[in-house]
This record gives sequence, structure tokens and C-alpha cells, in this order.
Amino acid sequence: MSAFLIMSRRRRRSTGAATAPKAAGPSSFATEQDAQEEARIDEGVRLARVIGDKHLLFMKNHGVLVTGDTVAQAYRRLYKLERVCRAQVLAMSTGKPLEVLSDDIVARVQAPAENDRHPSTERERLFFEAMMRILDREMPGYAD
Repeated sequence: MSAFLIMSRRRRRSTGAATAPKAAGPSSFATEQDAQEEARIDEGVRLARVIGDKHLLFMKNHGVLVTGDTVAQAYRRLYKLERVCRAQVLAMSTGKPLEVLSDDIVARVQAPAENDRHPSTERERLFFEAMMRILDREMPGYAD
């Protein structure tokens, strides 16, 4: 099970099997706060069951859930997903038929460069740190 997750709550059309949780009656809990905490735990368990061993979960009318072994890995997956979706929407906007890439091309694109000296965890960390520097530069005070 992955240790970290990032949820994007953009209001866009998405597909997936996840649905909204059923609300628990407040009478079954000592306080409303207890009821809300129990609902959050139940929702977390439900989402973990739905996502299984995958890294991405598209939740209808809610957005996307992305997991990773580290925050850097989860962020990089979310970033890549957003870029891929943007490219697909742009390609679909041409109105022309799209050609699906072969498995060979996908494997070559996903493989690290031959001269890459860093393991994937190091690349993810470096990428995350670079993106944080951009955020610090372009939106100073975001964490205040």
C-alpha cells in the first residue's frame, strides 16, 4: 500500500467506479464530530479498496486520487497525468481520428535515458524539489 496520496479536486468530467459515501446517522455516534471522523475513515478504507494496487483513481464528479511511496512520487505522477490529459484534450480538439501508440513506443518513452545516472527515487526527489523552487519563486508566501 502506498504511503502518500494527492487528491486533485478540479471540477472536470472524469470516469471511474467510485461513488459518494452514504452518510451515517448521527445517532450512532457520540457527537457529530465523531460521526464525521468515522465517515472519513470509512471513505478512506473504501477508496483504498477501490484503488487496490493501482496508482491512479478517477472519481466521477470528484477528481483524481494519486498515490506514491513518497510525496515526490505521488506529485510527479499527478503532474505527468495532468500533462498527458492536456495533450489528449488538445489532440482531440483537432477533430481528427487519434492513433493509439504501440506498446513498443510507450515502453521506449517510459524508459529512462541511457545516460541517466540517477535512480527513479532520486529523479522524483529532484523533480519535486525543482517544482517547489518554481512555486517559491512564482508564488512567494503560498504557505503562509
